[in-house]
Amino acid sequence: MKKIAISGNIGTGKSHVCKKLRERGFFCIDCDEIAKRVRIEKHDEILRCFQVSDTHQLGAIVFNNEMEKKKLEALLYPRIIEIMLTEMHVYEGDVFVEVPLLFEKKWEHYFDECWLVYANKEVAIQRLLVNRNMSIDQIHSIIDNQMDIEEKVAKADFVIMNSGDEDVMTQINERMNHNVT
Repeated sequence: MKKIAISGNIGTGKSHVCKKLRERGFFCIDCDEIAKRVRIEKHDEILRCFQVSDTHQLGAIVFNNEMEKKKLEALLYPRIIEIMLTEMHVYEGDVFVEVPLLFEKKWEHYFDECWLVYANKEVAIQRLLVNRNMSIDQIHSIIDNQMDIEEKVAKADFVIMNSGDEDVMTQINERMNHNVT
């Protein structure tokens, strides 16, 4: 059993790659979904910790304040990791895990391989404008808070090109066949 992380910046197509893997019968875990479950589980604790009346106020508090962001991460990440590891070990075959902040949070050691989904910045921005109806300011704000994609390329074991016409499954199949031989 291999544990393979799928990472990349916003708009690069991580979810698209995981969807393709699921269609081919692979088991995929989504850390964003785990994080949503953990936020629900820890809802009251979050409200108390940040002295807010609802979690919608939280974004404004943590997004621009590194200390508050670290406080929230300390509250959520241990549980996210616990659930992720439990789900990874339940399945007996190869497991793919979509981990958006893999390199930023230095979670590489939980995996046998770290794969990066790469799309150039212009393509990623266009996808976000069209598919998520985000403003250009929102997009730049998020991208500016992520590790540079080229830095991630240097850290990845394998890079899946996803800027346009590339067939992601052909790339994945070639990688998996290469690892078998």
